[in-house]
Amino acid sequence: MDVSVILLTRNTCQQTREAIESVFASADTFTKEIHVIDNGSTDKTSSLLPALFPEILYKRMERNVGFARGVNFAARDARGDFLLLLNFLAVASPARNWFMRMERNRTRSPTSLPWRRNS
Repeated sequence: MDVSVILLTRNTCQQTREAIESVFASADTFTKEIHVIDNGSTDKTSSLLPALFPEILYKRMERNVGFARGVNFAARDARGDFLLLLNFLAVASPARNWFMRMERNRTRSPTSLPWRRNS
């Protein structure tokens, strides 16, 4: 697994859906897994996202545990060589090719990426 994408959400179902769709639509050769940590949403997030994206790793927290705890919770289970913290408002735009830029940088200098996980 190349990249573990971590998204935190709380009552932001539509925006998180768009962020997930953009990761799946990216044109690159990274193998990816997506971890979604739901920080106690009271909207339709907990029923809709797992149904729309059965391949994501979805965990609903009973209450808002905050950003750092949510990220740490997902990072413990992440299998990727790299962790990518993606804000639910971010969209991996194909026009900007940022996954492909990461891939190019990995090929040129794989040890220079600051977010590489320790082995």
